[in-house]
Amino acid sequence: MSVRIDWDKLAQLLDDEDKSFEKFCFHIAIHKFGECGTVSYFYNTPGSEFYIELNKPIEYAGINFSIGDVIGWQAKYWKAVKDKENSPLDANHISEIVNGIPLLKNFKLLRMIVYLNHGIKTSLNIFI
Repeated sequence: MSVRIDWDKLAQLLDDEDKSFEKFCFHIAIHKFGECGTVSYFYNTPGSEFYIELNKPIEYAGINFSIGDVIGWQAKYWKAVKDKENSPLDANHISEIVNGIPLLKNFKLLRMIVYLNHGIKTSLNIFI
């Protein structure tokens, strides 16, 4: 089932749109992974907004994870100017994600999930 979200509604909340989007993504992560460990949230932490250290083995996106493995998330709320259906994933935004990768070594991260507020026209695969 596909759900269409009106991201403009974030502007009506008390926090700014970026922080509201991060909180929304945090709740998605808790819903999807909360039974697998504690999802820890650190607003605007360089490299990862939130992460989970697994307390049981899981399979996600075709990858098997073990107890103690860490999955992290980035939440990027980028407004598209020309095409509201697609995120402006340009060289600057890709650099922002890539430049955060070295900061993730403190978390012993095995996989980073990037949430965007729009679809993207290109795929982004970065291997550490």
